[in-house]
Amino acid sequence: MASKNSGPGRKSSSKNKGPVRHEGRTTGRYVNPVASGRVTPVATNETKESPRWYGAFVLGTLLLGVLTMVLNYAELLPGAASAWYLLVGIVLLFVGFGALVNYR
Repeated sequence: MASKNSGPGRKSSSKNKGPVRHEGRTTGRYVNPVASGRVTPVATNETKESPRWYGAFVLGTLLLGVLTMVLNYAELLPGAASAWYLLVGIVLLFVGFGALVNYR
């Protein structure tokens, strides 16, 4: 005759320790976000502003990049139309757009 503690999913030891528990979430279903440290800090009303020259820098690099590419296309730059002028224009555009992302 099989003992009470034998069978599928049961240990064969004589002491019944209860069901086997797996390591998992020990905090329960709801966790207070403040207690767990997962709260985004509240933004202050103090606004940061870019310096006055920053807007001119952004517009200057964007316009200079476009102007370089247009003048290259019209072959008005020294030498013949060159891929290097096009590359300079594209780099200036990327610098301008990169600076525009940080403008406040």
